[in-house]
Amino acid sequence: MTILGNSRHARRKPEANQMNENRTLRWAGLCGAAVLPPTIVILALNDFPYPDDTLPGQAYWDYMMPHYTAEVGGIIWIYTVASALLFTLLLARAYHLRAGHTTATGIAMSGCMIAFVSNTFMNCTAYMVPTMMARGLPSFGTEADLQLFTYSWNFTQLGNAVSTSLLAIVWGAIFIANRSHPILPRWLGHWGAGLAVVVNVISPVFVLLPTGPWSPSSLFHFLMQGGPTWGWITAAGIYLLLRKAPTAHAESNPTDHTQPHRIEKGSNG
Repeated sequence: MTILGNSRHARRKPEANQMNENRTLRWAGLCGAAVLPPTIVILALNDFPYPDDTLPGQAYWDYMMPHYTAEVGGIIWIYTVASALLFTLLLARAYHLRAGHTTATGIAMSGCMIAFVSNTFMNCTAYMVPTMMARGLPSFGTEADLQLFTYSWNFTQLGNAVSTSLLAIVWGAIFIANRSHPILPRWLGHWGAGLAVVVNVISPVFVLLPTGPWSPSSLFHFLMQGGPTWGWITAAGIYLLLRKAPTAHAESNPTDHTQPHRIEKGSNG
C-alpha cells in the first residue's frame, strides 16, 4: 500500500504543477490582452498628435483641460500599467513553476516591472497636478501659472523615457528565461522580446532632444518605444489565451502507452 500510495502521489504532483502553470498562464493572458482596450480608449479620447515637449504652457492647457483629458488619460494609463504589472508577475510565476525554483530572471522581471509601475504612478500624479490647480483656483491662469503646465509635462515625459531602461531589463529577463524554459514561441520569446530590449535601451537617449516629435515620449518616440513594448504584451496575452494547454501526462509521456500498440507483420508473421 505504501508503494502504491507513493506512486499515486508522484503522479499527482506533476499533474498539479501543470494545472497550476496552465491556470497561471491563462490569467497572465487575460491581463496581457487587457492592455490593448484602455490604450485604444486613451488614443480615442485625446487629440492626436499630442504636443511635443518644451512648448509654451498654453499649448498644454489647450490639450489637457478640455473634457478632463489629463485626469481621464492619467487614470486609464494607471489601469493599463497595472494590467501590465499583473501580466509580468504571473509570467514570472509561470517560469518559476516551469523551473521548479526561484530564478534570477524571475526576480529581475518582477522587481523591475514593479519599479517601472511605481514610477508611472508618480508621473501620472505629476501630470494631473496642474489641471487640478487650474480647476480649483479661480485666479489660476497667469503666465507663471501656465509655465507649471510645461514643467509638469516635461517632468512626466522625461520620467517615462528614462524609466524604460527598467523595461529593457524586464524583457531581457524574459528572453533569457524563455531560452531556458520555453513557454512562449520563438517569435515572441526570442525575436519579439529582443526587439523590446533594443527599443527600451535606446529610449532614454532621446532625453538629449529638448523638443520636437522625437523628444521624450512625443509622437515618434512613443511609437518607436511603445509600439513594440505594449504590442508585445498584447500579442503575448492573446497567444496565452488561445494556446492549447499541455497536460503533465503528455509532457512526461510523449507516447501514450495506454493505447494498444499495433503489431507490425514481419517476415515470420
